Amino acid sequence: MGKSAVVGERQCTKCQRILPETSKFFYRDRGAWAARCKPCFIAKQKDWALSKRVAGIYVIQHCSSGQVYVGSAGCLRQRWSQHRHLLRSGRHHSPRLQRAWTRDGEKAFAFKVLELVDREDLLITIEQAWIEFLGAYNKRGGYNALPQAGRVTGYQHTEETKALLLKQNVAKAQAYIVTFPDGREEEVQHLGQFCRERELHTSTMFQVGKGSKRTYKGYSCRLATMSREAWESNVALEEARVVAKRDPNNRRFPTQRRVLIHPDGTRQEFVNILKTAKSLGVPPRTFHAFVTGEYKTPVLFAGYAVQDIH
Repeated sequence: MGKSAVVGERQCTKCQRILPETSKFFYRDRGAWAARCKPCFIAKQKDWALSKRVAGIYVIQHCSSGQVYVGSAGCLRQRWSQHRHLLRSGRHHSPRLQRAWTRDGEKAFAFKVLELVDREDLLITIEQAWIEFLGAYNKRGGYNALPQAGRVTGYQHTEETKALLLKQNVAKAQAYIVTFPDGREEEVQHLGQFCRERELHTSTMFQVGKGSKRTYKGYSCRLATMSREAWESNVALEEARVVAKRDPNNRRFPTQRRVLIHPDGTRQEFVNILKTAKSLGVPPRTFHAFVTGEYKTPVLFAGYAVQDIH
C-alpha cells in the first residue's frame, strides 16, 4: 500500500482559523495558496462588489424561510438600492416579495452576491441558470414574478395594446377647456393627446392648466370644472409671487448682514459667508460654523469676532 500524502495546515489571515491546506478550504492562485480561506475570500469579493460598479448575479433572501429573489445587474450596488426604494415605497414588481417585505420588515431579508460576471452579455443566461437551480419562481421556493430571466427595457407594445392603453387613459383623464391663439375655446378630453397632435410640450400645457403660466405658444387651458375667474386668480397669484421673488427688497428670507472683527481691530462687513471664507482663504464649512455660533472659538479664528448688523 502506498503512503498517503501528508496534508499541511494553514492559518487564514482574516478569521485566524487553522485549516487543512487543501482546495476544499483555500483557493489556489498561480500555484500558491490564497491567504484567506474560501468563506472569507468570498465575503471580501461580495463587499468589494457592493462598493464598486461591477456586474453579477444577486439574490434577495428571506433569512427565516430561505425563499429567494434572483436577479442580475450591470451595477450590483445601484440595483440593490433600487430594490430597497421600491420595497420601502410598496411598489415592487414582485407581489410575493413585496408582501413578505411588508409583513416581516426589512431586517428579515439579506442581499447576497451569487456570482460576479465579467461579460454583461452573459448576465441573462447565467441569471436563468440560477433561477432554475434555486427554484426562484416556485411559489414555495422564491419571489421571482416570471420564470424567465429578462429585461423590460426596449419592449415595444403592439398596436392593439397601444390603442387599448390610449382608450383607458382617455377614459381616466380630466377634461380641459383649451383656448386657441385665435380666441376660440374647445373642450378636450385628453390634454396629452391634444399636445402630441400639435407638437406642444405636454408638461408646459399642464402648468398653464394649473395657473403657473398664462399662455404657451398662444394656447391657454384650464380644467373644465374650474371657472375662468378661478384660473385668472391662480395666474395673478403666481405672477405676483414671481415679481416678489425677483425684488431684492422683498425676499422671503432676508439676507443677514454681519461684521467680522479682525485681531488688529479691522472691521470687515460681509453678507455672503462662502465668498468671505474664500477671500480669507479658510474652509467655508469651518467659517460658517464660527459665524453661526456652532463653534465658540475655533483655533483657526482665535482673536476674531462676529457681530450682526440689525
